[in-house]
Amino acid sequence: MLPPTYTATATELVKGVPGTDLVANYQAAQYAISRARTYPVFIDSLPVLEAVRGDLAGTASIDDLQQQLTANNPIDTPLVQVTAEAGTAEGARDMANSAARHLARYITQLETVSGSSPVTVELAVQATTPRSPTAPRPVLIAGLAAFAGGCLGLAGVVLFDRIGRPLVAARRLRSSSDPESPSGEDAESTTPPATATPPATAAATASETTQPSGAKAKPATKKGGQATGALTQRPGDARDPASARASA
Repeated sequence: MLPPTYTATATELVKGVPGTDLVANYQAAQYAISRARTYPVFIDSLPVLEAVRGDLAGTASIDDLQQQLTANNPIDTPLVQVTAEAGTAEGARDMANSAARHLARYITQLETVSGSSPVTVELAVQATTPRSPTAPRPVLIAGLAAFAGGCLGLAGVVLFDRIGRPLVAARRLRSSSDPESPSGEDAESTTPPATATPPATAAATASETTQPSGAKAKPATKKGGQATGALTQRPGDARDPASARASA
């Protein structure tokens, strides 16, 4: 897990030397606004960083302070905001206030000409102890992760709708139009099962196939102790010569 980072901000006010009338005061205010635009860059000056390092008892290097300290000028205002980042809330507060004080002194020295300066820079709002770290932010990270997961899921649904559904529909159409497409198991499942023929029915069928056309089977009768059977013919049927001699 990443270590926490705390952020504190101190605000400086740049003021022009007031004049004797309203016009002069307005010009002084506009001059202060125009000069404030150039001051944030001085936060990285070596005299300011060395002074801040001395206030922190040398616990941070010059390179570290350059990374931890930033300054900006809100648009069209005579303000300069100094922001510090540190591993503790108290460290961020102390670093921001120290950097703001030394930046104001450095700017006043630069603007002083012949013992006087057209502007003054004061620490208007001191940095306070931050209540919570600015990084990492678990709630924000969890929200972003959930949003990313939802986007991926939605992309998968759209991709399936654009590509997957046409493929499935084409496969079903191809299988329904091809008569030989069912597998062996499907063909076996659609074939009705064969039924067994009873023995008596099979014997009767076999005897009917061996009799001449037009002849009817005559029931077997006992004559002289022996079972005899004959075939009867309808009138007009042709008689076999051999059977005629036998009957005579």
